[in-house]
Amino acid sequence: MRARRQRGFTMTQLVVTVAVFAVVAAFSVMGIASARVSMRVQQSAREFAGYLEKARADAIRRHSTAGVQVIYASADSYLVTMDFNLDGVPETRTVQLQEDVSINHDPFSLTFDWRGRLTGSGQSISFEGPDGKYPVQLDVTGSGDVTIGEEKFLDAEVPTVNLNNTSVTGTGDTVASIGTAPPAPPSP
Repeated sequence: MRARRQRGFTMTQLVVTVAVFAVVAAFSVMGIASARVSMRVQQSAREFAGYLEKARADAIRRHSTAGVQVIYASADSYLVTMDFNLDGVPETRTVQLQEDVSINHDPFSLTFDWRGRLTGSGQSISFEGPDGKYPVQLDVTGSGDVTIGEEKFLDAEVPTVNLNNTSVTGTGDTVASIGTAPPAPPSP
Protein backbone atom coordinates (compact mmCIF):
# COMPACT_ATOMS: atom_id res chain seq x y z
CA MET A 1 0.00 0.00 0.00
CA ARG A 2 1.26 3.37 -0.93
CA ALA A 3 1.64 6.06 1.70
CA ARG A 4 -0.72 8.94 1.33
CA ARG A 5 0.94 12.17 0.59
CA GLN A 6 0.01 14.74 3.22
CA ARG A 7 -1.20 18.07 2.05
CA GLY A 8 -0.89 21.40 3.87
CA PHE A 9 1.41 24.33 4.28
CA THR A 10 5.04 24.25 5.14
CA MET A 11 6.32 26.09 8.15
CA THR A 12 8.08 28.61 5.90
CA GLN A 13 4.84 29.46 4.10
CA LEU A 14 3.04 30.00 7.41
CA VAL A 15 5.79 32.25 8.79
CA VAL A 16 5.85 34.38 5.61
CA THR A 17 2.06 34.69 5.61
CA VAL A 18 1.94 35.72 9.28
CA ALA A 19 4.78 38.24 8.73
CA VAL A 20 3.00 39.85 5.77
CA PHE A 21 -0.24 40.00 7.76
CA ALA A 22 1.56 41.62 10.73
CA VAL A 23 3.13 44.31 8.52
CA VAL A 24 -0.20 45.14 6.87
CA ALA A 25 -1.93 45.25 10.27
CA ALA A 26 0.75 47.55 11.71
CA PHE A 27 0.39 50.02 8.82
CA SER A 28 -3.39 49.89 9.17
CA VAL A 29 -3.25 50.67 12.88
CA MET A 30 -0.83 53.56 12.29
CA GLY A 31 -3.06 54.93 9.54
CA ILE A 32 -6.15 54.74 11.71
CA ALA A 33 -4.38 56.43 14.64
CA SER A 34 -3.15 59.18 12.31
CA ALA A 35 -6.63 59.70 10.87
CA ARG A 36 -8.13 59.90 14.36
CA VAL A 37 -5.71 62.67 15.38
CA SER A 38 -6.43 64.56 12.15
CA MET A 39 -10.17 64.26 12.76
CA ARG A 40 -9.77 65.54 16.35
CA VAL A 41 -7.85 68.60 15.09
CA GLN A 42 -10.54 69.33 12.49
CA GLN A 43 -13.33 68.82 15.02
CA SER A 44 -11.65 71.16 17.52
CA ALA A 45 -11.32 73.88 14.85
CA ARG A 46 -14.99 73.45 13.91
CA GLU A 47 -16.05 73.62 17.56
CA PHE A 48 -13.98 76.80 18.06
CA ALA A 49 -15.54 78.31 14.92
CA GLY A 50 -18.98 77.38 16.26
CA TYR A 51 -18.30 79.21 19.53
CA LEU A 52 -17.07 82.23 17.56
CA GLU A 53 -20.29 82.26 15.53
CA LYS A 54 -22.40 81.87 18.69
CA ALA A 55 -20.50 84.69 20.43
CA ARG A 56 -21.00 86.90 17.37
CA ALA A 57 -24.73 86.15 17.28
CA ASP A 58 -24.98 86.76 21.03
CA ALA A 59 -23.29 90.17 20.70
CA ILE A 60 -25.72 91.14 17.95
CA ARG A 61 -28.75 89.83 19.84
CA ARG A 62 -27.90 91.62 23.09
CA HIS A 63 -26.49 94.78 21.40
CA SER A 64 -23.42 94.31 23.56
CA THR A 65 -20.12 92.48 23.30
CA ALA A 66 -19.27 88.79 23.44
CA GLY A 67 -16.04 86.98 22.79
CA VAL A 68 -13.66 84.06 22.82
CA GLN A 69 -10.29 84.28 24.55
CA VAL A 70 -7.21 82.05 24.37
CA ILE A 71 -5.14 82.85 27.43
CA TYR A 72 -2.14 80.52 27.06
CA ALA A 73 0.30 80.01 24.20
CA SER A 74 -0.04 76.48 22.80
CA ALA A 75 -3.32 76.32 24.65
CA ASP A 76 -5.36 73.20 25.12
CA SER A 77 -8.36 75.22 26.32
CA TYR A 78 -9.99 78.60 25.76
CA LEU A 79 -12.56 80.85 27.42
CA VAL A 80 -15.92 81.76 25.90
CA THR A 81 -17.84 84.75 27.30
CA MET A 82 -21.45 85.11 26.20
CA ASP A 83 -25.03 84.68 27.40
CA PHE A 84 -25.18 80.88 27.39
CA ASN A 85 -28.55 80.44 29.11
CA LEU A 86 -30.26 83.47 27.46
CA ASP A 87 -30.97 85.30 30.72
CA GLY A 88 -29.28 88.51 29.58
CA VAL A 89 -26.19 87.99 31.74
CA PRO A 90 -22.97 86.94 30.02
CA GLU A 91 -20.91 84.25 31.70
CA THR A 92 -17.50 82.75 31.01
CA ARG A 93 -16.89 79.07 30.40
CA THR A 94 -13.67 77.16 29.80
CA VAL A 95 -13.75 74.86 26.78
CA GLN A 96 -11.19 72.06 26.60
CA LEU A 97 -9.72 71.06 23.24
CA GLN A 98 -9.75 67.41 22.29
CA GLU A 99 -6.87 65.09 23.16
CA ASP A 100 -3.54 65.83 21.39
CA VAL A 101 -4.86 69.12 19.94
CA SER A 102 -3.45 72.57 20.64
CA ILE A 103 -3.81 76.12 19.38
CA ASN A 104 -0.53 77.32 17.92
CA HIS A 105 -0.90 81.04 18.57
CA ASP A 106 0.13 83.58 21.17
CA PRO A 107 -2.60 84.44 23.69
CA PHE A 108 -5.36 86.50 22.09
CA SER A 109 -8.90 87.67 22.56
CA LEU A 110 -11.57 87.95 19.87
CA THR A 111 -14.44 90.23 20.88
CA PHE A 112 -17.44 91.02 18.72
CA ASP A 113 -19.31 94.32 18.96
CA TRP A 114 -23.07 94.83 18.69
CA ARG A 115 -22.81 94.75 14.88
CA GLY A 116 -21.07 91.37 14.84
CA ARG A 117 -17.70 92.82 13.87
CA LEU A 118 -14.42 92.18 15.61
CA THR A 119 -13.38 95.02 17.90
CA GLY A 120 -9.78 94.58 16.66
CA SER A 121 -8.25 93.31 13.46
CA GLY A 122 -8.79 89.87 11.96
CA GLN A 123 -6.90 86.81 13.16
CA SER A 124 -5.50 83.62 11.67
CA ILE A 125 -5.44 80.78 14.17
CA SER A 126 -3.79 77.39 13.66
CA PHE A 127 -5.00 74.20 15.33
CA GLU A 128 -2.45 71.38 15.37
CA GLY A 129 -1.91 67.83 16.48
CA PRO A 130 1.20 66.56 18.27
CA ASP A 131 4.50 67.87 16.87
CA GLY A 132 2.66 70.38 14.65
CA LYS A 133 1.06 67.69 12.50
CA TYR A 134 -2.31 68.04 10.74
CA PRO A 135 -2.60 71.85 10.95
CA VAL A 136 -6.01 73.40 10.33
CA GLN A 137 -6.15 77.14 9.68
CA LEU A 138 -9.09 79.18 10.99
CA ASP A 139 -9.47 82.80 9.87
CA VAL A 140 -11.64 85.51 11.41
CA THR A 141 -11.98 88.74 9.44
CA GLY A 142 -12.58 92.18 10.89
CA SER A 143 -16.16 92.01 9.63
CA GLY A 144 -16.69 88.85 11.72
CA ASP A 145 -16.61 86.16 9.04
CA VAL A 146 -15.21 82.84 10.29
CA THR A 147 -13.69 80.42 7.79
CA ILE A 148 -11.84 77.14 8.15
CA GLY A 149 -9.22 75.90 5.75
CA GLU A 150 -8.68 77.39 2.33
CA GLU A 151 -12.08 79.05 1.97
CA LYS A 152 -11.39 82.67 2.95
CA PHE A 153 -13.56 85.75 2.72
CA LEU A 154 -11.18 88.59 3.35
CA ASP A 155 -12.27 92.13 4.23
CA ALA A 156 -10.50 93.43 1.12
CA GLU A 157 -13.31 91.82 -0.89
CA VAL A 158 -16.01 93.94 0.80
CA PRO A 159 -17.20 96.58 -1.68
CA THR A 160 -17.52 100.27 -0.91
CA VAL A 161 -21.19 101.23 -0.78
CA ASN A 162 -22.57 104.67 -1.56
CA LEU A 163 -25.89 105.41 0.19
CA ASN A 164 -27.64 108.55 -1.12
CA ASN A 165 -24.31 109.91 -2.29
CA THR A 166 -22.76 109.32 1.16
CA SER A 167 -19.83 106.93 1.22
CA VAL A 168 -20.02 103.98 3.59
CA THR A 169 -16.82 102.36 4.81
CA GLY A 170 -15.55 99.56 2.62
CA THR A 171 -12.18 98.40 1.42
CA GLY A 172 -12.87 97.03 -2.04
CA ASP A 173 -12.73 98.68 -5.43
CA THR A 174 -16.36 98.10 -6.35
CA VAL A 175 -18.82 100.91 -5.66
CA ALA A 176 -22.55 100.30 -5.41
CA SER A 177 -25.10 103.09 -5.21
CA ILE A 178 -28.31 102.62 -3.27
CA GLY A 179 -31.08 105.20 -3.17
CA THR A 180 -30.11 107.12 -6.29
CA ALA A 181 -31.90 107.12 -9.60
CA PRO A 182 -30.29 105.06 -12.35
CA PRO A 183 -28.67 107.06 -15.13
CA ALA A 184 -30.94 108.03 -18.00
CA PRO A 185 -30.65 105.88 -21.09
CA PRO A 186 -28.88 107.51 -24.03
CA SER A 187 -31.19 109.36 -26.39
CA PRO A 188 -31.58 107.94 -29.89
